[in-house]
Amino acid sequence: MNRSRSSRSLVALSLGALLVLARGSNTHAAEATPHAGAGPCRQDVAKFCADAASGQDKHKCMRAHQAELSAECKSFIAERGQKFKAARAACADDAKKLCADAEHDGGHVASCLREHAADLSPDCKSALAH
Repeated sequence: MNRSRSSRSLVALSLGALLVLARGSNTHAAEATPHAGAGPCRQDVAKFCADAASGQDKHKCMRAHQAELSAECKSFIAERGQKFKAARAACADDAKKLCADAEHDGGHVASCLREHAADLSPDCKSALAH
């Protein structure tokens, strides 16, 4: 994998977790990911993915049942997807600059960006606040 693709993967894999972290301690992870079993996707997760053991398994399961999800859940996923894309774009340079040495999995980049919250660009901070 070339460095540019690696950097994009790094940002893509970690910003979902960063969105959760940036929203504050009163926000549950389930609000940022429809696969965690709360919010507008709670019933869909229970119906289609009750046997999924991990968050990653629930994510895969929800993707497999995407056509069958409730309108509310689909809308929620679409909204979160738009916010994720905006945050990924707004924070890509910050991730490259501040967290180039962070491992690309396990939320290491998200942790790095959280540690550098004061150093994030205004665009990144704004994208993560919404």
